[in-house]
Amino acid sequence: MSERWSPGTRIGYPSGGLALAHCRQRFLLGPQGTLFPCQWLHERGFPVLVEHVLGSFDGEPVRLLELERPVELAGCSWQTLRQLMLESDVETFRLLGYASQIGTWARQHRFCGSCGAPMELLPGERAMHCPHCEVQHYPRLSPSMIVLVTRGDEVLLARSPRFSSVTAP
Repeated sequence: MSERWSPGTRIGYPSGGLALAHCRQRFLLGPQGTLFPCQWLHERGFPVLVEHVLGSFDGEPVRLLELERPVELAGCSWQTLRQLMLESDVETFRLLGYASQIGTWARQHRFCGSCGAPMELLPGERAMHCPHCEVQHYPRLSPSMIVLVTRGDEVLLARSPRFSSVTAP
């Protein structure tokens, strides 16, 4: 990863540090950005579904607060990851991409897919555990890759058959 952003799951992080507020694919954005003092966010009384340790950013522990619903806060707005792409530096955007995937996974795995019982966060791991039927669910992170196929000065171009055919002039 990078020097500024380091992922982690350990519960041993101190209770202070920074936090991101996330709800339904949106992050809370304030005048200082998306990272808020964790204690300050907790004091606002947000309806937190689950809290996950994400790792550290600039040496500070970072948590994700996945909210039940977006809450209006003076001077702040809710922004999608795409909207934040051009407003954030590369390292912050990397953190936000990771947090978005963890937040979505946490929201979608609150209940066991096998028996319907409430899931619990497995201590020390990035996993949800069903105490009733012992099923464990891990997040499915979605990396992507882009490939350029070349031969000499030639480039292979392809298109989906769903798109209309266009002839070159």
